[in-house]
Amino acid sequence: MVMDMGRGAVQDAVELAYEPTSADFRSAVRARFRVGRLGRRRLLAAAMIVVGIALSIPSGMSGQAPLGVLYWCAVLVVVSPRLQARRFTVVAELDGACRTAVTDDGVTIRTAHTSLSLEWAARPLYRETREVFVLFGDDEDASGMVVLPKHGLRDAADVARLREILDRNLTRV
Repeated sequence: MVMDMGRGAVQDAVELAYEPTSADFRSAVRARFRVGRLGRRRLLAAAMIVVGIALSIPSGMSGQAPLGVLYWCAVLVVVSPRLQARRFTVVAELDGACRTAVTDDGVTIRTAHTSLSLEWAARPLYRETREVFVLFGDDEDASGMVVLPKHGLRDAADVARLREILDRNLTRV
């Protein structure tokens, strides 16, 4: 039996229909921090802040400005993923509902105002979280995120089919 997988062949496709949410982007940003150089820098900054606070408390610097700066830096390190996710959400809300098709050729995303088709080479890495699949570029910063929320799928079988397509075409990180 010969199978023709040429241009006219029908492919396995998974379709998603969803409104992007802030929770989707928070999950994606956390995944990006685990994959890219930015996440390693964030962890290093957090460690330096903790060490700075730990060293300043015994030395009696608790009332001085450097300790206050360290506290505010700690707050920014903790809050920055939420701030980034909120910004992504505001931008995504401008486009509205998404309809996404994922095939062995790549991803096609359509909204009320945009249409985007990406071949797998554009986003060769992916990571799965409880809430989303996130596709990344392969640069050091894991830029160019594409978020595929699981709540946009019809059922658990679609989640498994999407995972199979991604495993066939991308590298899981």
